[in-house]
Amino acid sequence: MQGSGHGRPEGTPDYPCVVGRPPSRFLELISLVYVFLPTALWGLGWLRPILAIPFCALIGIAVYLAMMEFRRFSATEAAALDRPGVAPVRWCKLGFIALVVLILVAYSGIGGIGPQLDTDLPKHHAFLRDLTEYSWPLAYEHTGPNAVPGWLVIYLSVYLPPAVIGKVLGWNAANYGEILWVALGAYLATMWFLRFIGRISIRYALLFLFFGGLDIAGYRVLYQDFVQPGGIFPYVADFWLARGVFLNLPQTAPLNGAFWVYGSNLTCLYNSFHHAFPGWIIVFMILYYAVRRRSCDSVFFLWAAAPLGSVFVALGMIPYLLVTLVDTRFRKLLTFQNLVAAPLVLAVTALFIRSNNGKFMHGWLWDYQNLLESWPLLFLFYAVEFGVYVACCPTLLARPGGRPNRIWLWAATLCLLLLPMYRIGQYCDFPSKVAIPSLLILQVFLATTLRNATTPSERNQVRILTGLLLIGTFAAIYGITQQMRVGLRPDPLPKAQVSHIDQLLPKTAAQQLFSDGHAFFWKFLARPAVLR
Repeated sequence: MQGSGHGRPEGTPDYPCVVGRPPSRFLELISLVYVFLPTALWGLGWLRPILAIPFCALIGIAVYLAMMEFRRFSATEAAALDRPGVAPVRWCKLGFIALVVLILVAYSGIGGIGPQLDTDLPKHHAFLRDLTEYSWPLAYEHTGPNAVPGWLVIYLSVYLPPAVIGKVLGWNAANYGEILWVALGAYLATMWFLRFIGRISIRYALLFLFFGGLDIAGYRVLYQDFVQPGGIFPYVADFWLARGVFLNLPQTAPLNGAFWVYGSNLTCLYNSFHHAFPGWIIVFMILYYAVRRRSCDSVFFLWAAAPLGSVFVALGMIPYLLVTLVDTRFRKLLTFQNLVAAPLVLAVTALFIRSNNGKFMHGWLWDYQNLLESWPLLFLFYAVEFGVYVACCPTLLARPGGRPNRIWLWAATLCLLLLPMYRIGQYCDFPSKVAIPSLLILQVFLATTLRNATTPSERNQVRILTGLLLIGTFAAIYGITQQMRVGLRPDPLPKAQVSHIDQLLPKTAAQQLFSDGHAFFWKFLARPAVLR
């Protein structure tokens, strides 16, 4: 990522960060399809036909224009790839990375062939079953503790392509489709990460997939051993702050009053994969548009697809949209994708999401904790989750011409500092999910530091950083080994063992998934739903 920065000609790609001929030509096309296919399927299934057709046409036109812009940019890049000395793509490495990703996803429980260790998996299976079995949009006669009608309003992106497969080929195909769809998303995100590194590397791919904070070190500081109170070996390590370590906080409070957790990438994949996709890919694409292409021609269009996957992740991207505008000096902002497609896609999906009637607790940190008691633990959280890592990025910061610009790292650090200050929901959803874009940006900087070390002092710093990153993999390694102990089943979970969405327990939690149907979206934009 060591480029010439603003000193190179405008629009000229930073060649050392091109990972090879096939990825550079097809990665963006496949990624754009991955990002916007769920939005188009949602439009066809949820909107009235008179609106669904122009909605999907609008997306198709904008994707086409984005690809044309990329082709113009990549002409110089493609010519550079034909230079002598540019290493060809090693397909064996691509295949090995794909195999690792597929194994990690298969053991996660996604698609029902892996162990069901995460308590949220029954909910995800229920979403897939009803989206496969019932007509869209989904609505139910009896929902919540009061058994009232409800129209389903959730983050749908990751479920829709597998559900379409299931409608055609059946329940087992839907589950296998979900495994492949999530694995494709994780693989594309890994390829984007490697694109910033400058080469296809198994080592850096594993760094991304197993990245995590130094949670086990924080746990060691608090307890002087690796046994939790009650003699229980630690759960997934990056939940150490949320699993009873607040000894001086009210024991009756949810999670003992803690709601700041920054999970590892694998924990995000295992516990909240519906938030990760297409969000991971969108974050890397926005960074690539700003840093490599020096353009923001489609960044708002990309962002418009994020809320249907996760509103939290979409909120976490907002600072980086602003950074993109500053870093590119608004270059190519006024495009059809940004000015026409993005506002319309965002408005329609926002009306859908806003129709949810669920009631969520919310408030500032000091409303739930006595900061005079908990501030040392908050600072320990800052240190082990990202503070020590940020301190290990001098290689990049010492080079003003390095890309991405240091403003990206400062924005990520500021966001990670501020997010624990606010709470939405019963548990850790707001900080842990909104932090995803910032954590991904931080990972790009860390990998760039490893890649760019040249002087003896920088290499010494890299050795320290490498050791810290290895410690940070504990959470991911512990999580996957726990899953592998259970093993895989030969077929997906039988449909008869999967609940319908309106049967999920507890009913008080399930009611947060629905709208009462009185919102503008359901009255004027949505096609009529059949109550189940």
